[in-house]
Amino acid sequence: MAPRAPRTRAQHRQSTKNELEKKLEQELEQELAPNEQLQQQQQQQQQQQQHSAQDFHRQQQQQQQQQQQQQQQQQQQQQHLANHTSQQQHHIHLPPREPPATMLQKLHHNFLLLCACCCCCGSILVILLLAWYALAPSTNGPSTSTFAAAGAAARKQPPCPLVRADGEVVAADPSRCGFRTPHARKSVRPVSGSVKREL
Repeated sequence: MAPRAPRTRAQHRQSTKNELEKKLEQELEQELAPNEQLQQQQQQQQQQQQHSAQDFHRQQQQQQQQQQQQQQQQQQQQQHLANHTSQQQHHIHLPPREPPATMLQKLHHNFLLLCACCCCCGSILVILLLAWYALAPSTNGPSTSTFAAAGAAARKQPPCPLVRADGEVVAADPSRCGFRTPHARKSVRPVSGSVKREL
């Protein structure tokens, strides 16, 4: 291999200058790198904000358009209904309203009919109750058969017991005549030398 030529001072200076420039550029790049990143981030944020603002405006516009469309549809429906009802009113003839006097007469007539129906129903119920009471066997008081049996027994029994002048009953069973001894004693007046029959 050929021997390397010695470097001159100018070449040495130039090389050292180049090395210093490279170092300076590297240091500047290192210092500027975070600034560039910040700038990029800021730009991205600005772009995102712009996009979000644009989206928000678009949503608002879409909502406004939808609301306007809904309002227009409602107005069209209302107009259609109004036209339809007006056409029906033209075709249909409504009957004239009755005056209040005839209404009162109708109410009075209906009230009288109701009262008559209530009276008829009440009288029918009273007749049915009376018939049922007359035909049903009596459970509280004695029936006609018991009265007939009592009359036959009274005919077979001996006459009522005698009562002395002092009010004492002679017969042993005073219930045969339908009274008790205390009542007999109170009801009998003492008569001297005579005996009274209790009826």
